Amino acid sequence: MRRYASILRSVGLTGMQLCQMNICEGLCYAAFAALAVLLIGLPIAVVCREVSRRSFAGEIVPYQFPILEMSLFILALFSLEFLLSAWTVSRQRKLSLIEQMREMRL
Repeated sequence: MRRYASILRSVGLTGMQLCQMNICEGLCYAAFAALAVLLIGLPIAVVCREVSRRSFAGEIVPYQFPILEMSLFILALFSLEFLLSAWTVSRQRKLSLIEQMREMRL
């Protein structure tokens, strides 16, 4: 990531633009992860309900989608992503562009 950021800064990307780019990129990753969890989890819940119905002689074992747990998961996912993006930006701000370019050779 440092190499990528230092190249972008060397061609004119400002610190604020770099910060916005890191946060937006991370939020996109988090959004796709949450979407993937929901797209995979909901069909599995339907399958589990059907297996339950067939396994217990037509009686359906009560199942309720864990909305609270899923909401907490998504909140934690986005919170961690935002914290990691902020930490990355703060690390990048500590080094000058020249120092970042020197580290690219290592």
